[in-house]
Amino acid sequence: MFFNYADSIADHVIVETVIQEIGLPCFIKPAQTGSSIGISKVTEKKRIIPAVKMASIYDNQIIAEKAVENSIEYEIAFIGNRNKKFSIPGTIDYNDRFYTTRAKYSEEQTKLRVAVELEGELKETIYKTAKTMIELFTVKDLGRIDFLYDKNNDLLYWNEINTIPGFTEKSMFPFLWKEEGLEFKELIKYILNDGI
Repeated sequence: MFFNYADSIADHVIVETVIQEIGLPCFIKPAQTGSSIGISKVTEKKRIIPAVKMASIYDNQIIAEKAVENSIEYEIAFIGNRNKKFSIPGTIDYNDRFYTTRAKYSEEQTKLRVAVELEGELKETIYKTAKTMIELFTVKDLGRIDFLYDKNNDLLYWNEINTIPGFTEKSMFPFLWKEEGLEFKELIKYILNDGI
């Protein structure tokens, strides 16, 4: 669900629409931020509007989406234009309620890792879906595609495309390429040369 909080929509209308269309638990987030900034996981009806107000600090465009409980996040990176290269999939081990800004950048317990448990049909579906989404949205140069795997129902959800993925020492994009044997400097050179 996507709405503009600047459109003077009454709070009770937002609450009822979120409950009817999305349900709880859900995530409320600004549409155009990264690193989980301004995102809230909402488990109670009374917390919807405070979460919307928090998100609206960063963007008038607000997204409400259903939380996939008991899920694993899988991420895959790509580089290149005509000849796109896709990385191995990775995942994240963290202790927060969800993959918060704190979990991404401050928590020592957070670990990026290659998703060695991912195999067979699910792995192939991730690759195929990633390629489809890149073609559908005509994304070029580089990006990271994120998925959520619902362990309870054996369902894979495409979550988002990050067209400017993080490049910190704790970011998945350079981590996955390092695991593929492409160190940071070589990765930057490849992206620049391919773009030129």
